[in-house]
Amino acid sequence: MKNDIYELTRKRRSVRRYGSEHIDDEIISEIMKVALTAPTSFGHKPVEYVVVRDKDMIREIGACWVHIRNRMGQRGTSDQEIRSLLGVPEGYTVLNLVAIGEKGETKKAYTDADLHTENVHYEKY
Repeated sequence: MKNDIYELTRKRRSVRRYGSEHIDDEIISEIMKVALTAPTSFGHKPVEYVVVRDKDMIREIGACWVHIRNRMGQRGTSDQEIRSLLGVPEGYTVLNLVAIGEKGETKKAYTDADLHTENVHYEKY
């Protein structure tokens, strides 16, 4: 049985070097449409997004998917640092960052042998 989702995600890799190609506004708009359709608790849509295009700001922030919660930055918590950089108002928490861009490096796709199946638990840990 072919699993299209697995085929797509096994090729997805963390990228820490990006090319210089500008991402077209139409592509960013389409990505944001997908993000805005994400399900939320009780349909409240509490998630806010900040799209950063400025290269200096991008260098200041980070690379691939970045989990923020309970992580320390160089001058405080990661949440505090990112909120300060992006002007996020008090009362909001930054959960994560997602970098999007032209890959500046190539990595092999995962294979079944790379999977840590021992990390999967059924019913209970």
